[in-house]
Amino acid sequence: MKKLIFTLAVLAIFIGSNVAFAAGQFGSPETMEAGQMAVGIGYFHSSAQYSTDEEGWSEIEASQNQSYVQISVGITDDTEIYVRAGGADIKAKAAFDIGNSEFKEGAERPFGTIGLKRKLEINPSFVMGAFAQYSRYSDYQDERAETMTYEDIVFNVNERYAIVNAQDIQAGITMGLKPHERMTLYAGPVWYWSRAYVEGTASVSVPAYDYAETYSASATYREKNTMGGFAGMKIALTDALALEAEVQLKSKASAGASLVYSF
Repeated sequence: MKKLIFTLAVLAIFIGSNVAFAAGQFGSPETMEAGQMAVGIGYFHSSAQYSTDEEGWSEIEASQNQSYVQISVGITDDTEIYVRAGGADIKAKAAFDIGNSEFKEGAERPFGTIGLKRKLEINPSFVMGAFAQYSRYSDYQDERAETMTYEDIVFNVNERYAIVNAQDIQAGITMGLKPHERMTLYAGPVWYWSRAYVEGTASVSVPAYDYAETYSASATYREKNTMGGFAGMKIALTDALALEAEVQLKSKASAGASLVYSF
């Protein structure tokens, strides 16, 4: 009962804080047993390619370094629920037309993920599973300013972009093979839907003519493609401690690892 109350409290914090993002690892098909709990720490490097149907906007290639804590609870012997929270930076190539073109937010912003996992044990050496998770992202902002001269006339240009209201849903099937009682090799397909809004503002001023003008535009970006795959390995270091490493291939390749303690 205490574990259930603790889990509900974590869920309330996650939903109430409206924090943001990170997909992270999907993990092996194995789940916690009923009443069992696990706490993990992880790192994930995420890369993705985003496109939009809006005219005048180019594709975005974005990457993140994500560090997180995950709490998992077994609600039955073959079903678990998990929540993940942490911090992530972001980089996006060729975002600006002036100065350094790279969009960059070096400070880690909070993110959160909530997910459900279910397993189906075929035999002691082969396990299948399914999962679904929802992630919500922090808002990020970066800007550039530059002073230029044209025919002895000085004018100032300011360019600002914000990535806001980003979120994703991912679901997949996992197949796990146990070549050793302490090792699980797993892989599977994943379906994903990822969306973010990008808002841009450009300001131009010419002090000599007392002129200033601001232009704004926005676009909805979606991660390219909707199907991908993943593969990983889980090694039980002790009866309670396990190490997982995983590679994902969606619009771009991503990879990460985590250390999980169950009790």
